Amino acid sequence: MILPMKIKFLLLVLISIFVFHKHTYSQCQVLVWSDEFDGTGLPNSTFWGFDFGANGWGNNEVQNYSNNAANVRQENGSLVIEAIKSGSSWTSARVKSQGKKTFKYGKIVFRAKLPTGVGTWPALWMLGENISSVGWPACGEIDIMEHVGKNQNVVQAALHTPSSFGNTQNKASTTIATASSAFHDYAVSWNADRMIFSVDDIPYYTYNPSIKTASNWPFDASQFIIMNIAMGGTLGGPIDAALTSAKMEVDYVRVYEERTNPLINGPIYVAENEQGVIYTAPDYANGVTYAWTIPNGATIVSGQGTKQITVNWGPNDGTVDLVLTGNTGCAVNSVSINVATIVEPSGPKYIVENFSNAGLPGWSKNDNAITYQAISNQLNVTFNVSSLKYIQYEMPKAIRLTNYGIIKLPVSVPASSAIPTLLLTFRDGNGNETIATNFEIKITKNDGVYYTYSYNFDSQWNLNNPIVNDKSIKSVRIYMITGQGAFKIGPIELFVSKVIPETPTNLLSSPTNLGGVSLSWTDNTNATSFNLYRSNSVLGTYVKIKSLIKTSDNPYVLTPTDALNYYKLSGVNSIGESILSAPLEVVASITAIEPLDNTAISFYPNPSNGRIFIQSNGKPISDLRIYDSRGMVQSFNTASENDLLIVDVKVLSNGVYCIVLNLEGKTHARRIIIN
Repeated sequence: MILPMKIKFLLLVLISIFVFHKHTYSQCQVLVWSDEFDGTGLPNSTFWGFDFGANGWGNNEVQNYSNNAANVRQENGSLVIEAIKSGSSWTSARVKSQGKKTFKYGKIVFRAKLPTGVGTWPALWMLGENISSVGWPACGEIDIMEHVGKNQNVVQAALHTPSSFGNTQNKASTTIATASSAFHDYAVSWNADRMIFSVDDIPYYTYNPSIKTASNWPFDASQFIIMNIAMGGTLGGPIDAALTSAKMEVDYVRVYEERTNPLINGPIYVAENEQGVIYTAPDYANGVTYAWTIPNGATIVSGQGTKQITVNWGPNDGTVDLVLTGNTGCAVNSVSINVATIVEPSGPKYIVENFSNAGLPGWSKNDNAITYQAISNQLNVTFNVSSLKYIQYEMPKAIRLTNYGIIKLPVSVPASSAIPTLLLTFRDGNGNETIATNFEIKITKNDGVYYTYSYNFDSQWNLNNPIVNDKSIKSVRIYMITGQGAFKIGPIELFVSKVIPETPTNLLSSPTNLGGVSLSWTDNTNATSFNLYRSNSVLGTYVKIKSLIKTSDNPYVLTPTDALNYYKLSGVNSIGESILSAPLEVVASITAIEPLDNTAISFYPNPSNGRIFIQSNGKPISDLRIYDSRGMVQSFNTASENDLLIVDVKVLSNGVYCIVLNLEGKTHARRIIIN
């Protein structure tokens, strides 16, 4: 039914904008109001009033509305609205609940039998209660059922809003073969997200604009109910001259509060002994009680008997059960969810697997061409696969990795193997996998040495489809690309990703065979890369000379300057950069390594029993250092005798050392054995 535009309404501001979430058609409903029309005479004045007059109603209708018993009455348990022709004029009735009964949301149902006759236009519909202040169509109109006699048995639903009114586009129709010979339920299910129109509980039209504004969704306010028969007009069309009356019978009008089926909202993974865990059920209002049951070892600290409980969890897995007593409107009044306890890491590091159990519990593979075994806390893997295959570790309990997104994995590839391409993924308790944000382990060396590879999954979980739940990570997979090879992996470790890295420790140096210096450090921090700084004095200003050194580049080879320098290292991750490490003194670069028989300089004896003689033909020696196998500078004493420099190394333990010195602008190095 269409009303005339009374006020020109200019929409200046969009309001109530949000993205909707589609809900299923509710299966639970509680009757909150009805009129069964079981009386006699006019309908109950507590609920109903009338429109009067014959002004065309904005649609060129011909009827004159009244409240005469001939046009409107309760009869045989129904409300009868009858249009009657008298001479050339028509009378009818329009019954409304304006100012008496309004509703916002719910399921509104009319059970009615419709009139026949070309020119009839019966309607069961609603208008916004605020029509007197904002006008039409700003108030919104919900046409739950319209039927025109010229299209017998075709009923339609329509919405009139500022964005679509008059010749509205928001409508749909359906055919009911017995619309005028039998009663049918014409209904709308209306909530904040959508309207679903149905006949006899069979939906045929849904209205749900994704972005809701005052222009397309003025339906967030109360509406009142209208029932009428119009004659003729813009939709009814010409009236059959032989028609003298038309009658619509309404068995009842019922309004239901729509409710969701019983469900429990709350975490299905909780930490052992986690405190303050909340579980919530739908609000079924007064008269419904809630009986909750939880596993042994857990305690309900508040809310028993209400829709929400707070639980201090215990050590056990189990179910949270709810039984509802009272009128929920639902066929089933009990529900349960399974809850599993998870590991909540603490401290800066968590070890996922260290291969301490040679039986490898929890490990599996999806191809017999893969073999693996645990030896000395490392996993030795060989493979020969023709397609993407994996090994998988299923953790005894899921892990909450909300704050532990950094993974580090030491990998070694023997010289006898081709360099493999490996991918590492995590899977949550529902089997969702980090396919889109997998960790590609970019191995570059097959020298049998362990290199540590790292990746930060933090802020990456929700980039997968479906989203991976970082609160319940249950397994880790390592994929092998097509080919054959072998590799070893050390302990799989996770680090806190939400804080600035810890400072690297044990920064050491040692000379290389190619004249450089190899820097190494202990990578036991939550860093995903490292920055290197240099200064020409221990207390001087340190300048960054290398950024984002990969964890797998430890040890890192640099070419130092010809002068004595000091180096510091920092750890870096997505949160920031650590403070700098303690300084490391590094001698000038090795610009020449002379053979033992070179006349410029000689070292003897080697091996040494506590003293080393250095012959330099009288040339001055400077910057003499002795390094152990870890690159640490060692203590010693020197003395001169003729043209010999005597180095006293009695304080040193047996082992292999390196003597580095400067002679005529060149750095010389010798490896010596002390025993």
